[in-house]
Amino acid sequence: MPGVGKTLLACHAARRLEPFFPDGQIHLHLRAHVPGQPPLTAEEALTALLRVLGVPPADIPDDRDALVGLWRTLLSSRRAVIVLDDVASAEQLDPLLPGPSPSLVIVTSRRRITGIPGIRSIRLGVLPQQDAIALFRSVAGEDRTPHTGEVLELVRLAGCLPLALEIAAGRLASRPTWTTTYFLHKLTNSESKLKEFRDGDRAVALTFDVSYRDLSTQEKEFFRFLGLRFGIDVDVHVAAALAGLPVDRAERVLETLLDAHLLQEPTPERFALHDLLAEFSRDLVAAEDPPAARERAVHRLVVFYVRATHAADLLINPRRLRPVLSRPASAVAPPPWDGPHAARRWIAAERTGLIAAERHCRATGHDREAALLADSLAGFLTEEGATVEAQQMHLAAAHHWQRSGDRRAETHSLMELATALSSRGEYEEALTAYERAIQGGRELGDTALSTEAVHLMALVLWHLGRLREALERQLGTLALVLRTGDTLQIARCRNNLGITHLYLGDFGESQEYFEAALTGFQTVGDAQKAASALNNLADLHTRAGNMLAARAILYRVVDIFTELGSRSDVTIARTNIADTMESPAELNSMMELYRESLRTFRLLGDRRNASKTLHGMGRALHAAGRHRAAADHHRRALDVARGIRAAHEEMQALHGLGLAEEELGDLGSAVGHIAAAVEVAVRTGVGHEADRARASLARLTGRMSEGYSSGEFCATGE
Repeated sequence: MPGVGKTLLACHAARRLEPFFPDGQIHLHLRAHVPGQPPLTAEEALTALLRVLGVPPADIPDDRDALVGLWRTLLSSRRAVIVLDDVASAEQLDPLLPGPSPSLVIVTSRRRITGIPGIRSIRLGVLPQQDAIALFRSVAGEDRTPHTGEVLELVRLAGCLPLALEIAAGRLASRPTWTTTYFLHKLTNSESKLKEFRDGDRAVALTFDVSYRDLSTQEKEFFRFLGLRFGIDVDVHVAAALAGLPVDRAERVLETLLDAHLLQEPTPERFALHDLLAEFSRDLVAAEDPPAARERAVHRLVVFYVRATHAADLLINPRRLRPVLSRPASAVAPPPWDGPHAARRWIAAERTGLIAAERHCRATGHDREAALLADSLAGFLTEEGATVEAQQMHLAAAHHWQRSGDRRAETHSLMELATALSSRGEYEEALTAYERAIQGGRELGDTALSTEAVHLMALVLWHLGRLREALERQLGTLALVLRTGDTLQIARCRNNLGITHLYLGDFGESQEYFEAALTGFQTVGDAQKAASALNNLADLHTRAGNMLAARAILYRVVDIFTELGSRSDVTIARTNIADTMESPAELNSMMELYRESLRTFRLLGDRRNASKTLHGMGRALHAAGRHRAAADHHRRALDVARGIRAAHEEMQALHGLGLAEEELGDLGSAVGHIAAAVEVAVRTGVGHEADRARASLARLTGRMSEGYSSGEFCATGE
């Protein structure tokens, strides 16, 4: 791309190769991208090359073929390095190649050169971060760049592009009063960051502009409209929608921009602009295209997103309850996905752009389009843990449908809002939203809608530790769906009943429900839900002490979820694998799995599973005799659990903390925490957990009595 350092690298290589090519070094600038000057013709270039080789002017022929013949004759036995710099095309280059010769030709070009045999292409990217920092400091001076963090941010803003780095560092070096702090503030607060990368007559924007001016009118408009994209990268369908072109024509323009190195292809069929080229594109579209043209381009993209996400959601979640809503027609059809996995990968790739598009629609008064996007993205956002975005989208959608008088669409949005709130651990708020959804479904006479809301509401009650209440609702829901004969919904109900019985300690009933659910999911071909049922069976085996059986199942589950691309589910399964390991023998492996999982859960905003993971880490450390570290992890798990009112996780953390404090000699605090664990277990109806905590409490109080009577009690810890 422009400014990446092609010429410097080529000349540096030529100098390094001098010992191997003793007959000379030649550098010729062919002027493909010099403002105000045309590229050299073949005759002009050959004449200049022959003069460098010492041919007298009078002996240089006028005829092109004669020039080529003389050039190749002179190089037929010479070992020289020839740098042909800034080549415009294969047509310009071909006559300048020496033919059979021991010489080496190094060519630089902003365009991909094709059609000439024997060329070995080397595509230059930007500098690695550490090299970019080194270049910046070498130009600006070590004394001017003492703060590595600020230099790193300046390098990031320059996109690690050598020309931008050199210009920025040169500006800093030439202004004694500037500091990296000041320069960083200037760059980040400038209306156009690109305009700050200039120094005298040199400017990154000018270098870009020369390449841009080589494009056709249609290619220029296409490049400018890429500056209006919502995401980091795009596929051909998104680009076509922005530009208002057919997909096949858009594909050809993308190829042209790739060949001109104004565009990058970081992954197959995904296209991105370097940060500074993206800034250049945005500046161009703002300067050269009227607001109406920009608005039409963005509207085309939004309409395409609405249509494509709906089509993808129908493939991924064909049986999800959704309102029947009209959607605007798009001139660009969705990609031809070959199944739900491909559709899901597309949404994942477009995620940043889709979320930004929905926000744009809300901010610009296009509330219906925002609500349609929220509906289509609901399942994906929940699975990916994008709960903050989901909550904002569904809340706005519910308000829009309420204003529009569409009670059915509002009820669906309320249910999706409740699911997002539940995923964030905001259980009381989720209950309120589910209650409104249940009421909406009943007012509409839509039994399927109200039943689904009750089904999901039972999960929130389970999280809150209201297990008997959850069980009652789940049994009622199962009775309703059994009448419909809907195999998928029956399996979902049984799976959730299995979870509730598992936490109540009813392992036999739990296993029966899980196995029936697994059969149902397999019957309807729902691989993701079948894997979830397997994961639950593995959890059952873990609680029953059958670690080998649990681990064997979980490895299968991880493979399935990895193939499906469900990051949250993969992480949960990996955490469960850690739970099956034995400490201290496998402590390092356990802790590594837990740490990776904790990072992901925090990133996804999944506080309940974060609490469970911290508790698992505490148990592993406790078993390894590291009681102080164990207590710390249990305290952190307790704080998270209480923050979201997750009763089961609170009970586990209290019990684990008490056991760690007992080992540290802090018996008074240990008694308080374990007694609190008993209280939570009794309140939530988890009898077997209450019995475990009572046994710990009895042992602990007995120990305290013995310690006081013998005078040997010590509470200082270790």
